Amino acid sequence: MRENSKLVSEIQGLIKQLGREDLLQLKQQASAMIYNQTVEEINKGLKPQPNRSEDSEPQETQPRAKMSPLIQIDQSDNRMYVYISTEKNERVFFTIEEMAKMLNVCESASQVKKIPHNLYRWLEKERSDFLIETAISSPSDPHMKELCLTILEEWGE
Repeated sequence: MRENSKLVSEIQGLIKQLGREDLLQLKQQASAMIYNQTVEEINKGLKPQPNRSEDSEPQETQPRAKMSPLIQIDQSDNRMYVYISTEKNERVFFTIEEMAKMLNVCESASQVKKIPHNLYRWLEKERSDFLIETAISSPSDPHMKELCLTILEEWGE
């Protein structure tokens, strides 16, 4: 527990010395690490655990390759719209209400493996333009899994 507190204090001291660009990069890297943990948990069929107990020792794991997210969600400056983009820079806007509906679809699935299928069906019915623009052609497309994870991570409670 003391080791984590010490690390947090050291990191906080270092953060104060960073500029805006470095802080944005640090935030993106932390988000990618959290995303990777979430993917691992979902792939195991478990619900992601938000934080590991500070008393527990980190487990030895194989180093994993850094994943660059396939999907990115950004909110407009006026906070009325959300832009979902892929690594190919296709960018499609959604309203806050649509994001809430997509979150509801993701959270209401009875099984983790059904989430991409349910969201794909919703998009097919309500926002087929997104599927066309991003060339997502099936619920098994890696972008669908990524989209579901990103929505749950960034918009869920």
